[in-house]
Amino acid sequence: MQPHLCSCWWIWCVCWSSVAVGDGPGESEKELPAEVQQILDQLLDGKYIEGTVHAIEYLRKHPVEDHQAAMLRYLYSRGSSLHSLQASYTDYFAGIGRRPRQLAAHLRHLDTRSFLLGVNLLYGGGSSSGGGQLPFTTVRFRDVRDLILQTPGGHRSLFVTAWERCLPRVATSPCLELLTKALRLSSAAYLRPEMIAHLPLDLPEEIFRNITVVFKELYDDMTARSQRAIYEWIRQILQRPNRQPAGTPWIVAENLWFLGRFVVHLPPEEIQKINLNEIRHFINYDNATKQLDSVYDITPATARAFQERINASGFDMANTSTVYRLGLLVCFFDNVQELDTGEARSLLHQMIKCSRLKGFQADVKKLKAQLLGLVLSSQRLNETLDSISDAIACLSFPQLDSLSTESVRNAAAVLGTVRGWTPGQTLILADKFMGGNKIAASRNVSSVLDLLNGSFLKELPLYNLLHMTSYNVSHLDQKELRKSQALFLYHLVSGTMPVQEILRCGQLVRGVTCNHLRALDPATFRQLDGLLRGSLSLLSPLQLNCLAQKYRQDAPDLMPPLLLVTLPARVLAMAPRSICKPLLIALGRVELSSIVPQPAKRAEVMESVLWCLNYTIQDEYDVDILGRTICYLSPDFIRTITSNKALNEALIHFRICRNLSPAQKRDVRNKIQEYYGDPTAWQPELMQDLGPLVTLLSREDLTTVAEKFPDILLQLALDVEGT
Repeated sequence: MQPHLCSCWWIWCVCWSSVAVGDGPGESEKELPAEVQQILDQLLDGKYIEGTVHAIEYLRKHPVEDHQAAMLRYLYSRGSSLHSLQASYTDYFAGIGRRPRQLAAHLRHLDTRSFLLGVNLLYGGGSSSGGGQLPFTTVRFRDVRDLILQTPGGHRSLFVTAWERCLPRVATSPCLELLTKALRLSSAAYLRPEMIAHLPLDLPEEIFRNITVVFKELYDDMTARSQRAIYEWIRQILQRPNRQPAGTPWIVAENLWFLGRFVVHLPPEEIQKINLNEIRHFINYDNATKQLDSVYDITPATARAFQERINASGFDMANTSTVYRLGLLVCFFDNVQELDTGEARSLLHQMIKCSRLKGFQADVKKLKAQLLGLVLSSQRLNETLDSISDAIACLSFPQLDSLSTESVRNAAAVLGTVRGWTPGQTLILADKFMGGNKIAASRNVSSVLDLLNGSFLKELPLYNLLHMTSYNVSHLDQKELRKSQALFLYHLVSGTMPVQEILRCGQLVRGVTCNHLRALDPATFRQLDGLLRGSLSLLSPLQLNCLAQKYRQDAPDLMPPLLLVTLPARVLAMAPRSICKPLLIALGRVELSSIVPQPAKRAEVMESVLWCLNYTIQDEYDVDILGRTICYLSPDFIRTITSNKALNEALIHFRICRNLSPAQKRDVRNKIQEYYGDPTAWQPELMQDLGPLVTLLSREDLTTVAEKFPDILLQLALDVEGT
């Protein structure tokens, strides 16, 4: 019997017993089995997860139809009733999803078997197919699961407890299954290096391979330190005596393939020692190309070490077939002078994938410009525009200005996929789409709008839109608009389209005005609630304020908590404490300054946030619920964060903050050094995880780390400059 059916049956039995008392001869004399009494005691004592999973276990082996009246009598003897048990059971599961810290504590107190059943019940939503309704209650485990996973810290409570309980038992099938499920569902967001350090080195081969498959899947979601820790764990296992004969190098073709994405953690000096036959064998394998296509975090030093070894093994690095096999190694090709025009074009085509690299784009752009120059030395730009891949972004303003409208329109599909355009380049190309300075007829403007995508539509001059008399706004889905464009297009179609349809058209909602909102009758406004909630991130502070006023007037019961902060401060100050959790969750997912631009009012909002947190950050769960609002904590409050668990997560969160004040930067820097120690002893992976926070270090410390890790620090500096 499936878990949700077992628990449904149990509650049904208790409920049915209320009408079964006295039915049939001898019913009142039947005794309640000790196991059933224990389950009822657990439910009555508030151990709802434990009681539920024990009921599941019991009902798999025993019927309870004969004990219905005895169950009801026992409830009465404990001073309870069917109604009160039903209500408390429902209330518990309705609330536990919003309290991840409490959920983790409850799970930790379960025995191993109950724990496995309980967590699988919560992860599975009551069944493998997604849950079901519990008769005579409002509980749906699918809803409980969704609430847990949507609440900040909810994923953490399940993942961390699963890791703690199952890591020592990872060689068993139930624990391996639960750990891989927890990793995948949480995207390894809560996996930390200190947790990985406890992974056993003596796992059976099948278990080892199964868990590394999951680590490889989630590679991009991990911190750099976690990636490095997993690489070290894999390396230690691959070097064990039972795998490699004594004195034999462990870096062989088979192990290179097995490492997958983790191959980037091989030290360059180790790569240069790989046996040439092994490197040749590795590159000749078709799956090696797919593997090298995915090494998005490879560094120039590692890439060039591989290139040198591949070249030494007999491959012609300029050959088209070899270039294809190199994957992302081509992004650091350094023999351009040896290429002819055809080889340069082939290499440019392969370099389309380089935009996926996590860094070093300045070096990539420089290489593309060199190759583009070589290609254009023998062919006109208009003739080759649609065949030079994303190197188009390397073209200068004069080169872009020399393009014909026809060639730009013919290359529309390619242009729309290119990243890294500057605003000036985008403006020139948008003008080229429209045919230069000639004012196109309204029909042509509308048809060209359908071609424009990405950032090009945003750069289209408004005077071109003014000549339109109609436009199919359904084509605007996934297209970016400026405020003035959205306003014009909203006005253009508002006379012929219902507001519900307009609001469904992507960024067109940015054109809604306060007058538009005020004009909506209450019934229509309530119908639009879902669409408006989904569009809050696109609205300006003024629009949000007008929307909040409209909710307050016509639908106060539907008011999204986020909109409270756009109203006068006294409204938020008068809100009950019950608003805290939804308000904190909503604020943690947005950039507060984009909703409340006034510094004084932001300070008032943050006072409410701290009031909701009782003016303290206890641990990682408080940091989870703070989310992006951590960027607005005062320097004085930052200094009060002393818990190691809270500090570890807070420093990870602070890296998203782009506008810290000098005082905030000072105190964040002090906390970084307090937690991580002397920067001169840092490892490169820590610098990558800290990201832009590294630039907060003193000049002396920056000089030291720059000498140790020049490539990483340069990339961090470029990232900060580009934000």
